[in-house]
Amino acid sequence: DVGLQVINGGQTIRGFNMSTNARVDAQVDLGMSTTRFKDLYLSGSAFIGGTTSANALDDYEEGTWGPSDGSGAGLTFSFSHNRYTKIGRNVICCVRLTFPTTSDSNLAKVNLPFTCDANADASASGGVCTEQNLNSAATVTASINETTNHLFRTFGSAALTNAQCSGKIFRYTLTYQAA
Repeated sequence: DVGLQVINGGQTIRGFNMSTNARVDAQVDLGMSTTRFKDLYLSGSAFIGGTTSANALDDYEEGTWGPSDGSGAGLTFSFSHNRYTKIGRNVICCVRLTFPTTSDSNLAKVNLPFTCDANADASASGGVCTEQNLNSAATVTASINETTNHLFRTFGSAALTNAQCSGKIFRYTLTYQAA
């Protein structure tokens, strides 16, 4: 007794009970475990578990970005595995970054794929960074400055300079909130 009704002139398809000629709400499945649809293309939001904006899955993005120098020294990084996933305002990014050889004394800063929310709770930002050197592998804290939109690397509580990062390889996994 369940069907889909195409609304003439309304550009809408809705669930419909063919026995009672009544519309049905939250009773019709689209596909099933053995007869699934392949892809879904939408130009608007998908509402999961409700009809309010809080239930809208309308901002999901995956991609790559080119990490750039935010220290003002004009450094050019070598990088790979530079991927991000953005779900709403939450950003997860991973990168393998090699610093060029430099004696620059500016604090080391790497630009992020999306602008940080300057009002975000600092505990919602940060991640894991591993420095891979030829003779050692040290864990370095990855912290994000929401005001300047940069990733900082610190060892203990001291910020690292570009010279201290010179020639080193860093691997990051970070999360933060975008503006």
